[in-house]
Amino acid sequence: MEKIGYVAVLFKQENLLPGLFKGIALQTCPAFCIYLMDNAPSAEMRTMIESMKKTYPFLLIKHIENSKNLGAAEANNIGIKMAIEDGCTACILSNTDITYDDPGLFSEMTKLSGEKNAAIVAPKIYYYNINKIWYAGGDVVKWKGGVIHYHDKKEDNAASQLSCYTGYSPTTFVYIKTLVFKDAGFLDQQYFLYMEDTEWMYRARLSGYKIWYAANIHLMHKVSITTGGIFSDLGIFYNTRNRLFFIREYFNLFLKCLAVFYTIASTAFFVMKKWKMSAWRAYFKAVGAGLFTTLKPQRD
Repeated sequence: MEKIGYVAVLFKQENLLPGLFKGIALQTCPAFCIYLMDNAPSAEMRTMIESMKKTYPFLLIKHIENSKNLGAAEANNIGIKMAIEDGCTACILSNTDITYDDPGLFSEMTKLSGEKNAAIVAPKIYYYNINKIWYAGGDVVKWKGGVIHYHDKKEDNAASQLSCYTGYSPTTFVYIKTLVFKDAGFLDQQYFLYMEDTEWMYRARLSGYKIWYAANIHLMHKVSITTGGIFSDLGIFYNTRNRLFFIREYFNLFLKCLAVFYTIASTAFFVMKKWKMSAWRAYFKAVGAGLFTTLKPQRD
């Protein structure tokens, strides 16, 4: 029987947990364990988690308080490894800023992973409380050094309602067989935050694994509520730096030149519109780090 490890990385925002747990508690899937990887432990978060344990005593919840902010990649890895050690055959990687009300969500993803020969299953994701799509399949756009979400900001249409194999899924919410991590390795800790999912999904596909976009499964995402988005100063630094890491590792010389130019120029355009000195500092620091840091993948 399938056993699922539900891994969520916490960074403050304890107010998001009631919405998250409401969806988890509805699930009819018979066997799963929740791993809460806390990158910013606090009394408020402990109180909230104790409240969730009392509200949902039938859920198996493990709260891991990290001694420092490990970032999304390493914190997810710790949770995944704990799940594997506990005998989980699949993991769901999840943001805390998502909500869903389908009690068969976990079971349906498990079923699809077997039927479609897809070790990775990605649901449709809407922007929170509006009928607009955030993710309905996607792919890496090499000349940009980034990814595209199909049908982003559009309402449902015939194409978005068609389930199919796809080229990319974010780890905002995704089902992954644990055997993929054994073969392709874990998330690259050098990425810390942003693009760690892009790099891992790309590597998983190079290892021969397929991603199934499940149009019949959907949830909602409170986009960027936990980090401030890719054009906060934090987002500018990590998203820009990590795109350059990704480009340097995987692309040929022609695509490297094209994608590096696009990344540097397009990010400068957005920073220019903000016109904040802190944003420019983050940008120049990111470009320097992205181009000249020695790449030392940390995927074990």
